[in-house]
Amino acid sequence: MTLLDAGQSEEARTLLEEAASSALGDDPYILAGLARARLESGHGALAAETLDDLFARHPDTRRKPEQTPLYAQALASTHAPGTRAAFERAVECGSDAAARCLYAEWLMTQAEPNDREWARVLFASIIDDAQHWSSYACTHNAAWLQRTKAAMKGN
Repeated sequence: MTLLDAGQSEEARTLLEEAASSALGDDPYILAGLARARLESGHGALAAETLDDLFARHPDTRRKPEQTPLYAQALASTHAPGTRAAFERAVECGSDAAARCLYAEWLMTQAEPNDREWARVLFASIIDDAQHWSSYACTHNAAWLQRTKAAMKGN
């Protein structure tokens, strides 16, 4: 995941595709990493497919806060049906600001005025919650809070 964190999604994708086709290919960590690498390298449909495979092999991962927003993003990248439900599940499963921020950002791109209003509510909830975060939560959610503030300023 170091390559992904360094923004080298193509390199990570290549290595993780090799790992996924090896004897370790059933490992949930590898499959989740592969899905992230595929999404970040512009292959949203393959990312969703990889996550569907992960969820089929390891049903407990379907509700993990790391995988649920990733799945929603993968669906959103291909305008797939079920995107809204995937984001709602991500928010339900998430324990940090990431899922709410991602969902709100997606809602802002939708045509319905109610969606944009719901996005503003989600963004406002992140800002409200930030006032009560521990120092760890502040550090962990810093990028999401920054994205939220930027989105709120733009609207």
